[in-house]
Amino acid sequence: MATIPLYPYGYKLNFLGRKEIHEERAAVVRLIYEKYIEGMNRYAITWHLIKHEILRPRGDSCDWQYSMVSRILEDERYLGNEKYPPILSAEMFEAAQAVRQREKDKAAASRHESCNANRRYHFSGFIQCGSCGSKYIRGLQQCGVHRKASWRCRNYHLKNEGKCKASGNIYEEVLEVVCVKAYNRVLRECLAGTIYAESKASQPASDKTLEMLIYETIEQMKYADELRMEELQNDLNVLMKKRTEAEWKSTPLDLGNYETEKLGRHFEKYPALMLELDIEKIKAVFSRIVASEPGELKLILKNGNEIFEKYKPMRGQTKHAKENRGYTCKADSRT
Repeated sequence: MATIPLYPYGYKLNFLGRKEIHEERAAVVRLIYEKYIEGMNRYAITWHLIKHEILRPRGDSCDWQYSMVSRILEDERYLGNEKYPPILSAEMFEAAQAVRQREKDKAAASRHESCNANRRYHFSGFIQCGSCGSKYIRGLQQCGVHRKASWRCRNYHLKNEGKCKASGNIYEEVLEVVCVKAYNRVLRECLAGTIYAESKASQPASDKTLEMLIYETIEQMKYADELRMEELQNDLNVLMKKRTEAEWKSTPLDLGNYETEKLGRHFEKYPALMLELDIEKIKAVFSRIVASEPGELKLILKNGNEIFEKYKPMRGQTKHAKENRGYTCKADSRT
């Protein structure tokens, strides 16, 4: 099996054991540099060497590898030193290194762009400023010795020209709680509004009883604690299943409104209460969140209806509060 020489490709040992130029291979080294400087990338150069049946460094085959070409293009010994006579001029070597640096910069920029493209937070593009209409961006807010994710108006934070009277920062964890609460509120109201048949008088007695049980269960869920909520949810699931088995059909919320019908179908498909944030379900129900006054958010449903949810604003936060202190922007490219 052929072994890799202990000296760079393009050299050989003379009878005294000293390195000297292997003219045939040195010509290949110069060819690699010339092609690279002219714009041929390392993969293309590798294929060029294979195609022209040039022996690789081991000398056992023409099966060149990308890594072999890369090592040749970065080996400073080709410039010459006390042990190696020069194969390349300084100008040729530096020109190749300039190409390598451009490749590195381009690759780094590509990775950065890819990273930014994928940095899509849950609420990116979903929260709108009620004052200027700009989107909210994500940042880190100093909270004691820790930093917490929060959202604020992009226009207010980046431009800050006094044109926006934004409501200030909103902690991300607060947004999550508000969204879950609003979703469950709409779920209850939607189910309560669709459990009645179009003509109650025509319903069998068994259907009326089932309808009443569902209605009572939903009413209890409005005021139940977390432990009781789970029990009621299980009861509701059983009742809904029985209703389906009996082919009992409810009336849609609004037959004249396509988006309202879609909301009804969504909650028929997902009748369970949301216990933790599921952003896909949130965005299936709400079109956006509007932040206007501190302590209140307006959530706009897909069908245009609006609901308002209260939250506890940050300490000392007022409508015109300036909170840039300690705030680090984490804007993503798609807000």
